[in-house]
Amino acid sequence: MLGFVGHLVDKVSVRFMLPASFVVRAFVYYLVWNIKDPTDWSFYLIMPLIHVTYYVVVMTNQAYIQKMYPPEIRGMCNSIAGIFSTLGSFIYLTFSQALYKEGKSLPFLGVTTLDFILAVVCVILSMMGYFVDPVKKDDAAISSKQMLPKEKPLR
Repeated sequence: MLGFVGHLVDKVSVRFMLPASFVVRAFVYYLVWNIKDPTDWSFYLIMPLIHVTYYVVVMTNQAYIQKMYPPEIRGMCNSIAGIFSTLGSFIYLTFSQALYKEGKSLPFLGVTTLDFILAVVCVILSMMGYFVDPVKKDDAAISSKQMLPKEKPLR
């Protein structure tokens, strides 16, 4: 299933895919929040979808970001993205833990709310022109030699 999603992420515009991935994940978390009996068949149907929707969001973000990085500094950009991803995970887990203290199912409702808010923000930013489809570049054609000024021919 993730192979199909990975192919879809590469083909569909980020302006559609990013908000859609947040909405689908919000819907799945809402379904989890509504589960009253974990022994019911719906629990076993819905819970694996949490992992699928999580990876859809990650793949959508990574695919967009990777297309934006210049090949010469891609490793450094990935390192910085990893640092901010860790920071985001810390904030996410702290938020979820605070909600868990109020009620055991509240983290699912909290993530649902955050995902819907993020989807709306993505749509607004896309309408303002902040999310553009990256130009498809052939990494082999872009090299540091092409980035340097051309040398004058010797006479």
